[in-house]
Amino acid sequence: MVEVWLTLTAAYFAYQITKVVGVFWAWSLIVAAFALYAIQNIISVLTIAFYPPDQLAALFAQFNALQIWSGQLISLLIASLFMTGMYGLRKIFMARKPSETPRQGE
Repeated sequence: MVEVWLTLTAAYFAYQITKVVGVFWAWSLIVAAFALYAIQNIISVLTIAFYPPDQLAALFAQFNALQIWSGQLISLLIASLFMTGMYGLRKIFMARKPSETPRQGE
């Protein structure tokens, strides 16, 4: 669930940046990718949440703790990097004044 929150926060920061820099196709695709990644994570969490307890126990019995947690830690790290990167970009773009934006062709 933390991963979902981090990814949704990254999508929100990316959306805020679009208000400053404008909407263009590449940036729109980045925002859409963050949103879809968050939706994928939500579906994963919901799928596991509705597993019958015996099937869930059998699923976890197939893997050891290192296999389960290493994948989760990597996913959390990726989501944290996405969110932190978008936060940094947001700070940079929000601090720019409109007069500092480069003119077309520069």
